Amino acid sequence: MSENYYELLNLDVSASAAEIKTAWRRQLKLYHPDRFVQQPEQREVAERYTKQLNEAYRILNDPIERQIYDAQRGTLREPDPYARRPSAGSGRRDFQALLKRAWLHLERRQYELAYAEFETIARRNPQSAEAHLGMGEVLILMGSLQEGINLLSLAANLDPDLADAHLWLGAAFRQAQQHYPAMRSYLRACRLLPQSVDAVRGLLELVREEISVDEPLKGETLRNLSASIEYLVCRYPGDRKLLLGLGQLRLVQGRSEEAVQALRTLSNGTPPNALLRGLLGQAYEGAGQVEEAVKTLRWALRLDPEAAEVRQRLIRCLRQGLPDVGDPIPRAQAIAPVLAELVSLEPSRADEYTTHAVEIIDYYPAQSGALEQVALALDGIAQKGDGAFLRGLLAMDAGNLSQATRYLEIALRNQVGDRAEAAYRLGLCQMRLDDLQEAAIWYERALGIQRNHPSAHIALGDICQIRGEYDDAAQHFEAALRVLRDHPEVHLRLANLYHSQGQLDLARTHYEHTLTADPDHKEALYRLALVQAKAGEPSEALRLLQHLLVLAPSHSQAQDALYHLHAWQRS
Repeated sequence: MSENYYELLNLDVSASAAEIKTAWRRQLKLYHPDRFVQQPEQREVAERYTKQLNEAYRILNDPIERQIYDAQRGTLREPDPYARRPSAGSGRRDFQALLKRAWLHLERRQYELAYAEFETIARRNPQSAEAHLGMGEVLILMGSLQEGINLLSLAANLDPDLADAHLWLGAAFRQAQQHYPAMRSYLRACRLLPQSVDAVRGLLELVREEISVDEPLKGETLRNLSASIEYLVCRYPGDRKLLLGLGQLRLVQGRSEEAVQALRTLSNGTPPNALLRGLLGQAYEGAGQVEEAVKTLRWALRLDPEAAEVRQRLIRCLRQGLPDVGDPIPRAQAIAPVLAELVSLEPSRADEYTTHAVEIIDYYPAQSGALEQVALALDGIAQKGDGAFLRGLLAMDAGNLSQATRYLEIALRNQVGDRAEAAYRLGLCQMRLDDLQEAAIWYERALGIQRNHPSAHIALGDICQIRGEYDDAAQHFEAALRVLRDHPEVHLRLANLYHSQGQLDLARTHYEHTLTADPDHKEALYRLALVQAKAGEPSEALRLLQHLLVLAPSHSQAQDALYHLHAWQRS
């Protein structure tokens, strides 16, 4: 009989009947085949082991069978409690055999069997750091995080130089969101094993997450990381994971140009990888190479369309290509594809980008054809809304009034976007077609949607003035001024209106307001000079006309007025 039943049940040869029964029940509970229903291989092992346990219990529980077994094994029990024990050398060999078997179970993912073996070793030798390390690993792998942390901490206390205990503790603390002890554990593992890639990676991830720890600890972490990674990169220059780690570290340290070098070295000959391209794009952005960043981040987004961080970084880089509206350098040709891409990346902000495109059209009408790409992108997102509105504006700029009317009516009918602006633009189309009555209807509709639409008020004032409805025209111009306040063109319209009606004081007031806003406004200077001449103020009129001729020497009307004024003074 080759099987040692005492060792199988973890018993001494002097164990009592009660101890035998307790040991048998404990082992049977751990290795019962019903615990491995979903694991056929482990179930088969457990069935064989259970049979051996039952046989051991049957033999040792029967006094007669036990005596026969002891005689056959040559291990007759000695009732003396001080009976001879196995030699120390034999115990160490048994201990190492149990430990080896436990790690083998763990390697094969036989967690229950591994835990039982480690527990046996820990019971026999409570100072065994490796046994507690093994139990901690098993518990963490089985999801018992806090119990695993407790056992790993005990292992680290029993043997402070056991690097694996600190490494597993770092991973467990990080999983438990306990960042400060996680960083401490990873640092200890790095000091014990400078070549540990797992420890370096763990520290990198913690630093990249920008966890809240005190600055001395963060500084110590970065120093250790730099030393470890540089050592590893020198030792294994072709290791891609280490190069990736070096690039990540340089990004965390703010050394973007060095990060670019490391990540570009890694990307040469590497199959397309979303993580690598995203990090390289981040490095380019930090180094101020926005164009390279955009190109690299686009590539990363194509590889992983769900990468939210890459998307946000790309949007941020693209927005740097949008100048302030009013930039004197026309850049519509370059801005159009950027706007189109932003619309596709952020459909929820289509209104904002549409507005930006409209402003660019207003400032750069000669370049507006380049924004057709934006219109197409918007059509794909809101075919009957803001996309149609922008297409209408582009058609207006191209002089295609029928197409502009059709798109603007679609936008207005579907009540998406700036409906008041759409109605106003429809009025402009009718004005260009010389249909004042239809234009007035659209302007009124714009005011029905937005009572204080200044452009609609100005346009209606112009129509009323053409019709001779001067009071209504004055009311519309005044309404526009309440919104635009000191707008010179509105003041000029009112001044011309009052001037034509002979109300010189009101005309003078509004001409002066126009010149306050724009001191070199030629028409306002000329007309105010006429008003002052009629009011009997020739010297002031002469001053204004002379200033106008300095600005516009070929202004024929000003020359004639100046000649007549001099002639009148001589007479």
